[in-house]
Amino acid sequence: MKYLYINNNLRLLLSPQQKHKVKYELIKKRPSPVVYTSTVEVIILGDLHGNAIKFIYFLIKYRLIECTDFGYNSLLAAYAENNVKLFTKFLTQYVKPSKLMILPLLILLGDTLSDRGNNDYMTLKVYELLSIFKQKYIIIFSNHDMEFILNFKKHKFCKKQKPETFVLSSMMGQANSMMKMHECIMKAMITPKEIQSLIENVYLPNLKIVHHHKIKNTQAKEELLIFSHAPVNTSFLEECSNILQGKKSLNHDRFIMIRTIKTVTETIDKINSNFDFDKFIEMHNNFNLKNCYNITESYPLIKLVWNKEDMGTENEDISDTVTYIHGHIGQQVFEAANIHNLDSNFCKVDSNSYPMPVALIVEQQRGPAIINNSYF
Repeated sequence: MKYLYINNNLRLLLSPQQKHKVKYELIKKRPSPVVYTSTVEVIILGDLHGNAIKFIYFLIKYRLIECTDFGYNSLLAAYAENNVKLFTKFLTQYVKPSKLMILPLLILLGDTLSDRGNNDYMTLKVYELLSIFKQKYIIIFSNHDMEFILNFKKHKFCKKQKPETFVLSSMMGQANSMMKMHECIMKAMITPKEIQSLIENVYLPNLKIVHHHKIKNTQAKEELLIFSHAPVNTSFLEECSNILQGKKSLNHDRFIMIRTIKTVTETIDKINSNFDFDKFIEMHNNFNLKNCYNITESYPLIKLVWNKEDMGTENEDISDTVTYIHGHIGQQVFEAANIHNLDSNFCKVDSNSYPMPVALIVEQQRGPAIINNSYF
């Protein structure tokens, strides 16, 4: 039997009787690795916020890498100083492969690059190390990742491009990690050729627009999990799929009934197979990213990564159970029980303590326990 388990579920914060179960994390201290009591098949992390040390913290805690206190503190110091040379050295020196017998699939729900963190080069080097360690991972396409790829495709990551020429959705430091990486290029600390190699080898090949995964729920009934960066529903995904196939947008005739898990997974597979970023740029070339908070139905693919509203599932006539897992909306939750938000303020607004919600898909025969919570 496979189960979906949400650790540090933000929904618990709404209950005075349950909120004590949510642990507040502090990035300044290396986390104690969890002790699993069941086999973990998939681990899902919410918005990374372009923060490489949050990435390292998470990987240590969920035992996807091994790293000592001294190693973590060294990486933390190098990250805080934006010292890419030391950070890269410490990665190879102190970070070791996981000792887990079976490595779970890692899914990151986006905002991995071009966000509030210190330097995208560091995050790309973590991706590279995971690839060396044979850790499989999927990166879900997001608004911040879109911004990063857009500037990459426009050949901005080189010495001759000045910061003011970059295409940005905000000028309030929300692309800090990308701009700090560009500073390193300007200072010849890293080369455009290396950045291109990292993007093409450890980033783009692992990028997906949406991802799906099937499990057997507690009633032994098949359940579909849909992973996206922003909130979606199946009707909206159908609209996006049609547009990518060159079909007419459904616009206001949105609520097409998708009745089975099979048809939903086929829709998601079509979105991923038909998505091409060059085509995406061409389709949205007249869209001003500074209008990203005022998205119309004319730009559904932009809305796919920018939407912050609950699209609702009450109009969906689906014979099977569908659960949505997303990020992007900040540290809040929607009312529907089948919608889980994994975004939070951890490593986003400051270095104070916040929850770090993480979803796990586990295989177990009986009992709800998945992790020994004494370690939290």
